[in-house]
Amino acid sequence: MDSKLIDKGYYKVHFYKMDKFKTINVHILLRSIRKQDDYLITALIGLLFLTNKTFKTKKERIIRAEELYNLSYNISKNRRGMHNIIDINVSFVNPKYVDDDYLCDAIQFPFDIFNNPLFDESRLDEIKELMNREFSDRDEYPSDHADRIAWDIYYDKDEYKTKFYPEKEIVDSITMDQIKNKYEELINESQVDVYISAEEYDDRIIDVIDKNIKFKGNTITDTYLMEPAKRNKVQKYVDVKNGYNQAQLIMIFNVKKYDLKDKRFIFFDEIMGGGGLSSRLFKKVREENQLCYNISSDYSRIDRTFAIYTSLDQSNVDKAIKLIKQVVKDMKNVKQEEVDNALNTFISNMESSKDNPHRLLSQEYGCDYFDRLSDEEALEIYKKVTPKDVEVLVDDLTLNTIYILKGEE
Repeated sequence: MDSKLIDKGYYKVHFYKMDKFKTINVHILLRSIRKQDDYLITALIGLLFLTNKTFKTKKERIIRAEELYNLSYNISKNRRGMHNIIDINVSFVNPKYVDDDYLCDAIQFPFDIFNNPLFDESRLDEIKELMNREFSDRDEYPSDHADRIAWDIYYDKDEYKTKFYPEKEIVDSITMDQIKNKYEELINESQVDVYISAEEYDDRIIDVIDKNIKFKGNTITDTYLMEPAKRNKVQKYVDVKNGYNQAQLIMIFNVKKYDLKDKRFIFFDEIMGGGGLSSRLFKKVREENQLCYNISSDYSRIDRTFAIYTSLDQSNVDKAIKLIKQVVKDMKNVKQEEVDNALNTFISNMESSKDNPHRLLSQEYGCDYFDRLSDEEALEIYKKVTPKDVEVLVDDLTLNTIYILKGEE
């Protein structure tokens, strides 16, 4: 994939030539350090979509998008370790299929939203209602509630517990001045990068972006890596909440070693629980012992953790914990067939990602921001992984936290 880097000093443009797609895709990324008041980012994005100086109403914004041949757009937020990423993106049909003016108008559209906030006090209650509803909706699901509480218990540093969706009392205390200050902070302190995929390089794209970039430009040098919580013994926490029929069980392990090029743990995760129906956890806990409907695992290179999640009858929790511990120990004996199956899954995922320009751009900024290897580099390492390479990883795991959420009996 041909690429071109344009360094503008206070921001960079990363252009990728992708001639298999009929769309142009632009992602303006704001990278910042996570803070205690990150929930204000949620409030800000909510405000921008409710009203701004360009589109006073949601209806005006929707009509304008339809006029631009139903271009798709979004402003999203996500977290990678100690870093936040705000993604202001737009996807639209290649102008060669319509008219020349369309290109500039389409790229202008997301800037019309983000560059022109309207800090209208009368919309504050509406924003709070949306945030409280989102928190309530998430907390209604026992798995989401358990996940939120378990990680708060696991981490021993307050800066690791920041949330995009906080409790109601925090949301209700938000002021419009706080939202405005957070907007100015993002403008002044974020590192800005623009990732573009298109059939051909076009100076007009860069010109429109350059005219609209209002960010001061910053270089984030703080690490994105999280430090695993350190404890002398495993902590076990049992929580009780009305309305839940099944128990939620989450077991969080520390991963002792960290190496960018060490891809063995991805195999470990796939064989253990990430591989779905073919995983060892699924076969042992569900199929052989019928203790749960579903069970999975998740390895986070950035957080340096390995977690196991399941929902099950409350009477089966202790038995499930014993079985899970046994499955972890049994990973000292891995078959070549399991390694081969994991490799084939990775190759399949790589191939499918080639059909999605947004995923391809996401991979590129993952390489730039978070030391991610390219698919080609990773595949060469994957091919060399052996069963023995995976087996030794058991010694790198230390069980840290067991969290159990039960309904009242």
